[in-house]
Amino acid sequence: MNTKTAPEEKRNVGILLILGILFIPYIFSWYLLRKGHTTTARVVGFSWLAFAIFAVISTEEPKIETVVSTQKMGAAAATKPMEKDKLPVTTPAAPAKKPNPVDMLAKDSAVLARIETRLKENEKSLKGFYGTASQLEQASKDGIQLIMMKVDYLDNGKSKEEKAFGKKASTLLSKVSAQRRQIYASTIEESFVKNGLDIKVTTTGTEKNRLKISYVLMSKPMVYKFQNEIKIQEQATKLGFSRITYTNGFDSDLGETWTVDL
Repeated sequence: MNTKTAPEEKRNVGILLILGILFIPYIFSWYLLRKGHTTTARVVGFSWLAFAIFAVISTEEPKIETVVSTQKMGAAAATKPMEKDKLPVTTPAAPAKKPNPVDMLAKDSAVLARIETRLKENEKSLKGFYGTASQLEQASKDGIQLIMMKVDYLDNGKSKEEKAFGKKASTLLSKVSAQRRQIYASTIEESFVKNGLDIKVTTTGTEKNRLKISYVLMSKPMVYKFQNEIKIQEQATKLGFSRITYTNGFDSDLGETWTVDL
């Protein structure tokens, strides 16, 4: 008796899976191992995963000059014996010079001024253009610098000038964090638009800490995919969002809204 094996059903790589692989390749690339995905999709997905892993691994270059000089010293010691009863002369290291608080404050003031300038430039840019990955990365770096300034001057500062500077850094930190969330929402919206989905992503609240995703075809299955496949709440939590709202945008009886508190 002859038996036929049913052909393996092909599985398409949906837009939500693409976004998951793009932003969280460490998790979603493995979904391509499910039955039905093509070899091409798997090659592309795991190539992107390899690139992401390589990008976060920092390698330290070997100190070739130090190794070579050490080898030369060892060879010289072997060919030229040291004089008897003559100890090598060692020079004590000079004590580390303490940084001048006034100079440090002036240096950090210049850094803070540059952050303020970027904040204004981004605010103007976001009114007419989508946010970029470089803007998002720079906002993260600025946030780290402002946290360090807050600790150094507001928490541990001694003079009135240091305390005042620390308070200014703390205020600016709140603004940079809020703008970082705006940039993130803008980049997510652009990703949807590029893939043919008219999905609007905005931030609300005085601190821009509420993420709103509007799509005319928003439904329970789509919300499920956002939450359980793309896991957008994990990204939103790291950026300081407190709530995600999914809606189809209708104000009438047809309107549907789902709210997720983070």
